[in-house]
Amino acid sequence: MFIGRTKELSQIKEKMHDQRHAQLIVLYGRRRVGKSRLIREAIKSEANILYFEGIEGERQAAQIEHFVSELSRQTGRVKIAAKNWHEALLGLEETINTGRWVVFIDELPWMASEQSRLVAEFKFFWDRWAQQNPKLVVFLCGSVASFMVRHVVHSKALHNRKTLEICLPPLEPREAGSFVEKKGFKDKAMLYMFFGGIPKYLEQVSPSLSIEKNVNQLCLTRNGFFTNEFETLFKEQFRSTKYYEAIVRNLSRNSASISEIAKGLGVDRGGGLKNYLTNLIQANFIREYQSFSFTEGQKTKTIRYRLTDPFLNFYFWFIEPNRKMINLNTDRDLYSKSVTPKLPIYLGLQFEKFCEASFLTILEKIDLDLGDVRNFGPFFQQKTAQNNGVQIDMVIELRNGNYHFLEFKFTEKPMGLEVVHEMTQKIERLKITCNRTVQKSLVTMNGVTKAVKESEYFDYILSLADFQ
Repeated sequence: MFIGRTKELSQIKEKMHDQRHAQLIVLYGRRRVGKSRLIREAIKSEANILYFEGIEGERQAAQIEHFVSELSRQTGRVKIAAKNWHEALLGLEETINTGRWVVFIDELPWMASEQSRLVAEFKFFWDRWAQQNPKLVVFLCGSVASFMVRHVVHSKALHNRKTLEICLPPLEPREAGSFVEKKGFKDKAMLYMFFGGIPKYLEQVSPSLSIEKNVNQLCLTRNGFFTNEFETLFKEQFRSTKYYEAIVRNLSRNSASISEIAKGLGVDRGGGLKNYLTNLIQANFIREYQSFSFTEGQKTKTIRYRLTDPFLNFYFWFIEPNRKMINLNTDRDLYSKSVTPKLPIYLGLQFEKFCEASFLTILEKIDLDLGDVRNFGPFFQQKTAQNNGVQIDMVIELRNGNYHFLEFKFTEKPMGLEVVHEMTQKIERLKITCNRTVQKSLVTMNGVTKAVKESEYFDYILSLADFQ
């Protein structure tokens, strides 16, 4: 079953239907996010497809040997003898120089053995192929790692040659819920806050089992799907895992500035650390937050980084601390002892990230279009001698000059009037000029009391039912 990706699928098909020019489509994103599945869905009606996949950890000679073997197997041609990528791509050219062909190169960083030579050779051949065969479509696909970012995404050699570039993000919460269609609203939200919008992860969930049993089997049992996922994820995602692992572990405790991260890692806050952070952002593991500024034309200097990937958060909360017990567990219920006691605090922290990931859905529910928005972001002001501390979960500045404040609240019971008093105090502390209209919306996990509804303080009150 193929779920979501409507926009990306439409973009790819639009390019493929244009046979006036050869198409070079670059697709990248974190491991397990569904890159290969999306491409296969887009090309499933094509007749002439050549698929090549890099082999993890192999040197160039082995990659070339695998490439030419696959070329021979898929075309029925005699296997060529190739000593380098130039000769291997020359062999490919003999097949695809005329007519409609789709070439799908998967896991390009592995195929290139983490070296730029293959990209340089490909650029040389692409210039010729694009002139010779306007019906040709080539996909370059790979996980977000230093190689993909440096040598493909930001490649000067391919800059003016790519006809489409897609960084594939995780699915939004509403799309992710479609994997467990018959589950209730809260169950769908919890599964997202455990595993995020990664299709491969969601495919592991059994709709017939409760959340507790699913998590116990997949995460808290020896040889469970997620038991060693963290180590595998970073090994395949990044060439050198030491600093990447250290950064996300550091951010699992709290958000941090680049200076705080550098201090925690014992490194300089120079270009090397910034590159690590950029690659983690590209992989949708972390996010950079810049506090919203209410001053016209002035950007705040307050920038912080936060671990936003739900599975990594779940891993550091519940899998890593219980590793010894998990490695011994085959059939016992660890969920009730290791997860249940901490679950309210965990969900409270993750609910804000769940709402941020649902931003477009929230806009739809509060009758706003993305075109109405001039700027948006969280607002955080530290308490000082001159100012009281204020935090607004999301500030939306509209093009008409007005504001819309979003408050995200997770509670075990419906929210009472305290949320009204809290929001009132926040707005008073901000001292917004009287010529600005401020609308307010509340997003809750478990609804609100009758008193909150009757107060009519909030312009919109959203619950989990609005995210389905």
